[in-house]
Amino acid sequence: VKVIDLDEHGGLHYLVMEYVTGENLSDRLERDGRLALDEALTIALDVARALEGAHAVGVVHRDLKPQNVRLTEDGEVKVLDFGIARIADQPGITTTNVFTGTPEYCAPERMESHGDVRSDIYSIGVMVYEMIAGRRPFTGPTAFSVLRQHEIAPVPPLPFDVPPEVQEVIDRCLAKRPDERYQTPTELVLALRTARDAVLHAGTVSAAQPLPETIGQELPIGNGAADASVAPVGSPTPVPSAGTAPVARPPSGRLSRQRLLIVGGMLLVLAVVAVIALLLIRASMAGDA
Repeated sequence: VKVIDLDEHGGLHYLVMEYVTGENLSDRLERDGRLALDEALTIALDVARALEGAHAVGVVHRDLKPQNVRLTEDGEVKVLDFGIARIADQPGITTTNVFTGTPEYCAPERMESHGDVRSDIYSIGVMVYEMIAGRRPFTGPTAFSVLRQHEIAPVPPLPFDVPPEVQEVIDRCLAKRPDERYQTPTELVLALRTARDAVLHAGTVSAAQPLPETIGQELPIGNGAADASVAPVGSPTPVPSAGTAPVARPPSGRLSRQRLLIVGGMLLVLAVVAVIALLLIRASMAGDA
């Protein structure tokens, strides 16, 4: 969020900031439950780019969460509320040994220290998980129980499979040890771009080669259903050339009944032949006797 002015009045210092329209990411998640993969990764990418800008001037946010991410009416993503931010490698402005932040999004090391930019990267990982899964990875009745889970509990698996590039981003962001995460926001930005490109590419391929809706279902009989002979998935659909009438095909129900009649007739003939053969064998044996 942009700071327009800094001034002092009556011994009080104040900031003038831009007015940001839209809704918070937390409101969006409460309404929709979870987001599509590509949208979740796009939002996370914009948050990481904001974090990259803050880190370039040595600022650590320390309270990244959906409530502090604004989705504007112009399609931008704004990171707000640097109220407990601090300058890296400088003494904090908050009271010593007093925890500040939101437990559901705090990195494990925040229980004992202020943390650094890698703690913000952990918070982004929690938000990515929540946007995709529709729930936070760790919850509990008290702040201490939630912080303890961040410290020792494994990350619950997502409720459905995601591309490996996306899973890698989540796993690395939510590593318990800071040195196992992305070390800079720039690394995270590159990883999120790679993951989003993989998702978009998979979506493009899926749109170009849609799966038939009848796969795994029984085709209705006798009501004009599509031809029962379905081409393999991914094979091109033949398109008649200009001026050529499409070839008429019998409905699948009629074709199935014809096949049943043919097979039934063949079985009947075989049964009659077997009975005649059996009678001839018995008559021959009786004559010999």
